[in-house]
Amino acid sequence: VEEYLVDTLARRLPLPLAERPSTQDSSVLAREMNLLLGTESARQDVAREILSSGPTPPTASAVLPEELPVPSPEVLNPSDAAVEPLAMHVPIECFYVRSGSSSNFMWLRKRLEQWGGELRDIVSERGFDYGLNQRMQRQLGLRESTVAELLGPVVIADVAMIGTDTFLREGAAIGLLFQAHNSLALTADFTQQRATALKENKGAKQQTLEIDGHAVSFISTPDNALCSFYVSDGDYHLITTSRTIVEWFLAVGADRHDSIGASEAFRLARKHMPLERDDTVFAYFSPSFFQNLLSAPYQIEIERRMRSAVEIELVRIARLAAHGEGDPAHSIDELMAAGFLPAGFDRRSDGSHLVAEGTTFVDSVRGAAGSFLPVPDVNVGKVTPDELRDYQQFA
Repeated sequence: VEEYLVDTLARRLPLPLAERPSTQDSSVLAREMNLLLGTESARQDVAREILSSGPTPPTASAVLPEELPVPSPEVLNPSDAAVEPLAMHVPIECFYVRSGSSSNFMWLRKRLEQWGGELRDIVSERGFDYGLNQRMQRQLGLRESTVAELLGPVVIADVAMIGTDTFLREGAAIGLLFQAHNSLALTADFTQQRATALKENKGAKQQTLEIDGHAVSFISTPDNALCSFYVSDGDYHLITTSRTIVEWFLAVGADRHDSIGASEAFRLARKHMPLERDDTVFAYFSPSFFQNLLSAPYQIEIERRMRSAVEIELVRIARLAAHGEGDPAHSIDELMAAGFLPAGFDRRSDGSHLVAEGTTFVDSVRGAAGSFLPVPDVNVGKVTPDELRDYQQFA
């Protein structure tokens, strides 16, 4: 709000706007952490850039920059440590948080909500509650009470949370992977839960997709508030927000994609933290997870989606400002014409734009803020000269 008022009043009055230092640390690592965590300072800098930018956006004409150099593999000598079967079905680009039992899973879910709240309070500098646990369950089409009843030793042999990022505030590429004792019972329960989610979400629809020779159930809403893929491969059942994760999961089952369980790095981890420890929670982040997270498509799309999220917030503030002044401006064009938004506010280099959806706006490509299309599912395409330069510097 402060950033909007300062920039907008300076533009409308007009008054000179003093040069202000960036709110972010200038180091590459600090900037990356601010971006990954979605801190207020990162969002404030993006808002400042949007409000002070010219009416013509840069053209996305450059090809994606080269990827980060792959580190030389270390000689790990992992031994023949035992590996749980579930890990053999997790794509190597995913993080892996294994609970093992239903009681451990429920404990982890509650602790994540508590820890997440404490971390968000530190990061945001204010005690906001974004309802991330409920939002994730809604997007996956799962109901907490049913999950609690379901995850028992009779039906579930093992369970883990997997994903390629943890961007729950904007929309994460995340999922739950189950190993079933009783696949028939598990499928029946998930089918019932998904039918309930379809009824509860206005405009929701169900599709059956064919991916890699498998029938995949996909339920969704236009704003992606519900975006859930469900597929099984033998006794392994995956519910995820990301089509890319589905494709990798099925390719792993067909021995056409690497799993974390088959990697030397994971076996080395199991050598030092063997299954016999019976850990309540075992969390593993592979070198490939970080390599994927820091790749050009991921980093560029993270920047673009943050800009989109900030634009949606700025439109909300601009509407309030117009209402406060008794101005009927409501659409983006009207807000720009009245000076509540800068000229060219709705122009982007990637071709996406904001679309009015009831009383709010959604991204034409990514959906609603808080349930954006997962990063790996977005086709980044061409990049602007600034995006190319920034990533090359980062790499």
